Amino acid sequence: MKSTIATNTETITLEPTNAKAFFERAFALNVLGKKKLAIADFTKGLEIQPNNATILNTMAYIKITLKDYSGAFADLNKAIEIDPTEHEYWFNRGFASFKTGEMHDAIEDFSKSIALYSRNDNAWYFRGQAKSYMGYPNAAIEDYVKAIEYRP
Repeated sequence: MKSTIATNTETITLEPTNAKAFFERAFALNVLGKKKLAIADFTKGLEIQPNNATILNTMAYIKITLKDYSGAFADLNKAIEIDPTEHEYWFNRGFASFKTGEMHDAIEDFSKSIALYSRNDNAWYFRGQAKSYMGYPNAAIEDYVKAIEYRP
């Protein structure tokens, strides 16, 4: 990872508008646990490629791990606006809603994720969790069964 960081730092020095170098260095920094530095590099890369929904999603996931939910929601809303057909964006926004206790919103987003990719066992599981928290145990069990079906 350190060589990836060094190589991309050199590339950025020579080509300061090379978004790919910022993104690759950000991924490496994240793997090393340097999440805030990773977000800074993702942000710089997004200044060059502002409509990269995959990077917005990745950055949002890191923000969720840092409990920066408002930042995560902003990134995920933009990612969904760019590409509403990607199930991961809906799942991650649902997960952010779940983490903030917004179970109704979480269920809606997990349902959209499932509609786009029905084999997403995590979406089934967390939708079941949200339903359970809202007092719907039978509906939760149905979702848990589906989650197990896709990941035995």
